[in-house]
Amino acid sequence: FKYNDIIPLIKRICDFSLKGSNVSLQYEFETEKICAYIDEGMFGQVISNIVINAREAMNNLGKLTVSAKLINLEEDNLYNLEKGLYARITIRDTGPGIPEHIKDKVFEPFYTTKSTGTGLGLATCYSIIQQHGGYIGFKNQDIGCEFEILVKAIYSYICEDGEIIVNDVINDDRYRFKVLYMDDEEFLRDSFGLLMGTLGADIKTVNCGEEVIDAVNKEEFDMIILDLTIREGLNGLQTMEKLKEMGVKSYFVVSSGYSSDPILQNPKAYGFNDYLPKPYGLDEVKGLLERFKIYINV
Repeated sequence: FKYNDIIPLIKRICDFSLKGSNVSLQYEFETEKICAYIDEGMFGQVISNIVINAREAMNNLGKLTVSAKLINLEEDNLYNLEKGLYARITIRDTGPGIPEHIKDKVFEPFYTTKSTGTGLGLATCYSIIQQHGGYIGFKNQDIGCEFEILVKAIYSYICEDGEIIVNDVINDDRYRFKVLYMDDEEFLRDSFGLLMGTLGADIKTVNCGEEVIDAVNKEEFDMIILDLTIREGLNGLQTMEKLKEMGVKSYFVVSSGYSSDPILQNPKAYGFNDYLPKPYGLDEVKGLLERFKIYINV
């Protein structure tokens, strides 16, 4: 598994699967790049199987609409998935839909309405998406049927050249650092948390300085990353100063998008060990982790 830009993959598979048919194909992508954590071969099987089934259901006629976008899921969501960022892919056809009496059986192994085939196609799709920690389901529309797929994703500005190899920074249990990240922007907390997790860190994210103090009262962290500017609550500098008064010995990192700020120009003069500029990508996070490893003599 690795991070891939799934849009070119979806286009390639859909175009190939509909080749020679009279099915019209429409794409509705929210952005030019959507990076999801997938096995490219297995994920491709899922898309191919659903598209081919739709083509056959429409007798090589009709219209297929394929969409993809990013969504944030909260705790206790309708999909019963972990909280976080996901890519949501839908494949909607204009066929007859799935009859009500078989709707509960379509993902069962060996169940098929075809005279040929094993009946393993959609069961395999279900198994693959389960391995991805995602969701697959369907619902009939007024015309046709729509399949919905969710897989874990990361924001595209972190995804470089279509993929991230996630095991080349920290790939040993000895280096399983505990990191606390404070930012009042939810999308930054989600994307940074996912990235650091894939790089081998145990990550906890919070919204403000008060939540940082509450977190360190419950457990110790090797690294604490603090956003300099917070709309409500203690900012990064205030939080760091209070933590040092409490005797916290973590590796303190200041983060900000204001590169001209004197604290970012000289973080050590203000009590920080390091800095993480915004916007950051994979290289900046790798560099931060490498400097931390040197600091603790790993």
